[in-house]
Amino acid sequence: MRSLVILAVVAAAAIALYALSPYLANVVTGGGATQTAQTSSSAAQTTQTAASAPSRTTETGRTTTTSAGTSTSALPTATQTAASTSRPPTASSPSPARPNMTLALETKEVNATRLPAAAVLRFRVENAGAARGALVINGTTVELGPGGSAELNFTAVVSRAGANYVLLYVNGTPRLYGFEVLYYTPVFVAEPVAVEVYRLPASVSANVTVRNVGNCTGYFGGIAVPPGGNATASVTINATAAGRYYVDVGGVEVEVDVVYLAVGYAVRAQSPALEAVPGEPVPVYFLVENTGNATEALYVNGTRYVLRPGGRLQINSTVPAYSRRPVALVVNGTLWRWTLNVSTIAVRALLKIGGGIYNPALSPQVVISSSQSAVPYTWVLTTNATRRSVALAVGGSTYLVPPGGRLLINGTLQAALNAWNTVSITVNGTTYAVQVYVQLEPPTLYVGQITGMSFTDSRTYVQYPTCTGTPIGSVSFTVAVYSVSGSVSYSGNTIYFSGSITAYVNPPGETRTVGFSGSSTNGVGQVTATIGSYTVVVKFSGGSVTEVDVNGQPVACGSSIIPVPPFMYQKPPGGTIDAVSFATEIADLFAKGPSDYITDAYYNGRYVVLVDAAGHTMTYSGGSIGGPLQVDIYGQISQTS
Repeated sequence: MRSLVILAVVAAAAIALYALSPYLANVVTGGGATQTAQTSSSAAQTTQTAASAPSRTTETGRTTTTSAGTSTSALPTATQTAASTSRPPTASSPSPARPNMTLALETKEVNATRLPAAAVLRFRVENAGAARGALVINGTTVELGPGGSAELNFTAVVSRAGANYVLLYVNGTPRLYGFEVLYYTPVFVAEPVAVEVYRLPASVSANVTVRNVGNCTGYFGGIAVPPGGNATASVTINATAAGRYYVDVGGVEVEVDVVYLAVGYAVRAQSPALEAVPGEPVPVYFLVENTGNATEALYVNGTRYVLRPGGRLQINSTVPAYSRRPVALVVNGTLWRWTLNVSTIAVRALLKIGGGIYNPALSPQVVISSSQSAVPYTWVLTTNATRRSVALAVGGSTYLVPPGGRLLINGTLQAALNAWNTVSITVNGTTYAVQVYVQLEPPTLYVGQITGMSFTDSRTYVQYPTCTGTPIGSVSFTVAVYSVSGSVSYSGNTIYFSGSITAYVNPPGETRTVGFSGSSTNGVGQVTATIGSYTVVVKFSGGSVTEVDVNGQPVACGSSIIPVPPFMYQKPPGGTIDAVSFATEIADLFAKGPSDYITDAYYNGRYVVLVDAAGHTMTYSGGSIGGPLQVDIYGQISQTS
């Protein structure tokens, strides 16, 4: 098995040396044989993988072990330069004492000012073991006691800068050690020069700057030039034509460009503003360019400018924008004229109000209908710009409108109803206005299902019934109803109601509050009230009293003892209806007599005004009636316009 391991190690080393053979550099030892090794960072990687090349070698007894490194090698012979030292023997231990021999390259960098060069490499041999040991390095035996050390110098020939490797045979096994070669040399480069001439052929002289771009001081023309430094030399050529010439100065090639100079200039005008609002300041750029290859003095609008060949002068100006705007420039007494092709941007304002959209130029006067005095409107502002955003100043604020975009300015007209009103807007100093006649109309409501109402009617109603029958006999009454209050609810075709009546009754000449309740189905029903010791039941059909009972006995009365308003037998309106009609019909449900019916109703822009025959004024808004008649309506009521 040991022989197989040795064969495997030898085979791996042979493969590594074969891979590195193109990179080996010559290594020479004093009086020893010359062997070959070269440098390559890629070789180092190849060797590390194939041969596990070491940077340090350890020897214990006659057995050799290695630690991994990255190097290619040369084969030098060692010269021992330091005498070995040994420690006093130590006390014996249960296990036998063994040497621990190591070999390490201490020279990591080598400086060189020319290549190829001889590099002196210093190695250190140490015995870190507890017994005396020896290493055979390139045929040289180094024997050391415990704790002893020695230095060996090898001279290797290197021919390239950068990573290099040295190959040593340690106890017969090839080992690689890497080091860096730092190469220092001056490199002189001449900066190109250009010479201008006005005629040819001509003898041309120029000063040349030679720069040391290397990493070592060199001499140019007998002058020491450090790295990064420069020197100056003079060169003369006979130029027969314009073009590039090459001259050798002190071994350095100099590039000389001979430029034949001619004069000429060009002028043009341009403006980035292809679109502009009328009167808007737009920039104009006049570009004067020296089209020759000679420096020229130009007078532009009376001011002198000097332009080198290819030089440009930009004159900036602004002019008010309008279509086909002429501009001019004077250069060396010559007048140059242009016409700017600037498209005029127009602002379009449309008024959206009362469900319509109006152009002030085409519709200076419009008539709209509204159910309120506060009429919302929107100005829609657009432009015909296709390339740029346009700034619109409106009401102290500035807005940017992109091409194809629009600006919406919302407002509310507090209108004089049934009269002319002015709606206007000022954009960039221009005012757009429309005369609007606001014709008042009541809101349109949608009445869904009404589930009930509560009410208080404080309007006085007087009646004079005369009743004859058992048990009251024949009696004439004066009844003054001061108030009626209660609630009404609906279930299908049936109406339920209850409440109280406060009235003055004579006889007996007393003011009493009595309760009432009842119901009707499809307009037919009855109402019951207890007045003193009498229980009165009034039966009705629609608006007509069909029977009056007192304590269960029918009596004949010229008029009903208990008022029978329409809310007892008639349901409120539903569906789509205007607010004035709806409020009127609700109020009429509580009419106790002719004086309670609404005779005048109108919408004033905020609410519905109701006036009954007796002159009482009520208002309707938001599902409630207020005033002498107060009604709260419960159900689904929404305003649609």
